[in-house]
Amino acid sequence: MARDDELDELIEEIIIDAHGDEGYWSFLQAFEDEVSFPVAASLVGMLVVVTAIDFDGDERRGLVARVERDGASATISVVDLDLTTGTDPAVSRLVAAYRRWLGIT
Repeated sequence: MARDDELDELIEEIIIDAHGDEGYWSFLQAFEDEVSFPVAASLVGMLVVVTAIDFDGDERRGLVARVERDGASATISVVDLDLTTGTDPAVSRLVAAYRRWLGIT
């Protein structure tokens, strides 16, 4: 797991010059640049596959992930997913930075 100062540097790189909800759009762009979908994730202990991440403009919901499991699909808030399961360390670092930016420990 990245140290707090490393996460702060990553956050600064991602949201540089972003104001208001632009930070969400900046994080969305970072996910699009860094993540090769589909990726494995865990949702309350169940293995799911994340096929995309999006932001619909709802700041209360934040970034959302399109997930699939057993032929069914759903849209879930990224913060409700454990994207560290079997994922590239860069993805885990990006998720940690996003959570820190939101103030979620």
